[in-house]
Amino acid sequence: MPRTDARRRPDPRRAVVPARGPLAGRRAPRLQLRHGEGDRSHLTSTQGLVALSLDALSSVAYGPEAVALVLVTAGASRVRLTLPVTLVIAGLLVVLVVSYRQVIAVHPDGGGSYAVAKQDLGPRAATLAAAALVIDYVLTVAVSLAAGAATLGSAFPGLRPHLLATTLVVLVVLTAVNLYGIADSARVLMLPHLFALRGERPVHRYGVLAVAVAAGALLVAVDARTHRLLPLFAIGVFIGFTISQVGLVLHWTRRRPPRWAGTALLNGTGATLSAVATLVLLVTKFEEGAWVVIVVVPLLILVFTRIRGYYDRVGRELRLGVVPAERPEPDRGDRLVLVPLDDVGAVTTTALSAALGLGGEVVAVMVPPDGERAQTLRERWDRWDPGVRLELLDSPRDSRLRPIVEYAKRVAARDGQSVVVLVPVIESDRPRYRFMYDQWSLLLAEALRRHAPGVLVCMLPYRVSV
Repeated sequence: MPRTDARRRPDPRRAVVPARGPLAGRRAPRLQLRHGEGDRSHLTSTQGLVALSLDALSSVAYGPEAVALVLVTAGASRVRLTLPVTLVIAGLLVVLVVSYRQVIAVHPDGGGSYAVAKQDLGPRAATLAAAALVIDYVLTVAVSLAAGAATLGSAFPGLRPHLLATTLVVLVVLTAVNLYGIADSARVLMLPHLFALRGERPVHRYGVLAVAVAAGALLVAVDARTHRLLPLFAIGVFIGFTISQVGLVLHWTRRRPPRWAGTALLNGTGATLSAVATLVLLVTKFEEGAWVVIVVVPLLILVFTRIRGYYDRVGRELRLGVVPAERPEPDRGDRLVLVPLDDVGAVTTTALSAALGLGGEVVAVMVPPDGERAQTLRERWDRWDPGVRLELLDSPRDSRLRPIVEYAKRVAARDGQSVVVLVPVIESDRPRYRFMYDQWSLLLAEALRRHAPGVLVCMLPYRVSV
């Protein structure tokens, strides 16, 4: 079979929506696997340390430096407190690690402060946890980049005057890598669905972009100084720890499994320590930037609440989850399929074949710019004689959209006729050529949606190999 036939002629019985836009790549679409599906690989303890410990090391690498910086700033005599402070921090970490293991035990399929709060504390606490998580996502990126740039500046003194530029360059590179499918998030309904839009790759492209933009803005605001970001980062982390541990205390108190009192005491100790650390950071670092968290968290909660409320109202209007009282009935009216075209060619054959496969009457629609062009199109159509009627519409002020929209509205209003507009879309397999195609088909679909709500619009992709 020739290559062009296999690539260019879609099966009209299939409804396929391809990944679109400048962020879509050339790789073949892949369905995201569910949890537990696909190949499995068991790691040994050594392999696990190699693969997974770098994340933990990078998360705490800047801690000792931050401790030393604070003590040195307080005076040379305070440096001797380095060991006691380190021991206190290590003890806090031990308590948090041991208590946080209970989160894993209660939520073995994955979960954190948001999952615990949603299950045990209610929607308001879950919204607070979601706000803290968003802050953590942004600050994790910003702090890691700032700390990495500082390390590079120590190794290569020539980079010290350019730490901000270094972090922004690395941020752009990491964003590009994530957009091409390296990472996959957990979705929550607190964010607009735009941030969960996917190509066929398992990555939330718009969410990645939003985090990258926010992290970049934060790095610019603090001039990529790690010590100015750490208080904000720590506050977000401890808010999440506090919520998760309080939720687990309530979890054990309600269920009361064997030896629940000791576990609840452990989680209560972790919640107390996390809450104290949060308050200390808010008070001592308020003027150094902690006030930002006090402002941003309520704003995020307000935004999340409004967004969630909107989706709830939409769900009620759509009656999602409610079994309909009536059975679906087939459309008893006549169906008319309109196919907007520019000229006669290979696209015309593919589009009309798909339209005929939908059933009903098919009408090709063209909007010639002048009478001479209209005569040429009519002659070509008659010479071809595809067995489909051709309607040539007048073009006032060289508009191509309005005549088609008005024609679709007019025929839809005639005898309650069901109208489908099948719009061919020419696409290139090569990313560098995608911007060379106009967005007329998308504009037509939007115009029909706004001005002809009773008309069904279908997009028919036509791939070219050049």
